[in-house]
Amino acid sequence: MKKILICLAMSVSMFVVSCSTSAEKSIKELEKIVLEVESGSVDTEKEFEAVLQSVELLNEKYKDVEYTPEQQREVDVLNTRLSAAMTEQFVGQLGRAFSGFMKGMVSGMAGFVDDMQELVDEIEEVVDDIDDM
Repeated sequence: MKKILICLAMSVSMFVVSCSTSAEKSIKELEKIVLEVESGSVDTEKEFEAVLQSVELLNEKYKDVEYTPEQQREVDVLNTRLSAAMTEQFVGQLGRAFSGFMKGMVSGMAGFVDDMQELVDEIEEVVDDIDDM
């Protein structure tokens, strides 16, 4: 009986240690993803999709891990940082795209105004020619 209790105690402690190790591994892997995104290295749609896929795979890999309250807070903080960093980079990307669009519009409008001015000049020349007749 004593041997059974010792084996049971060892099994439980090994399970707790393995869960703790898995929880710590998952946190380290998530932190690595967060730091990558926060460094600004994610700026294409493919890279965003790759990050989302990495997080999804990480969640799937560690879905059965039970976190201590402290570990869960750490995971929550990392998820919040990840969301904030991805949002910041997406908004920056959107701003750059809009800026490029506006520059194109201004350039296009300038060309249109120049074309219209040439047309007005030609019409004035024709009107002057008619007046001279």
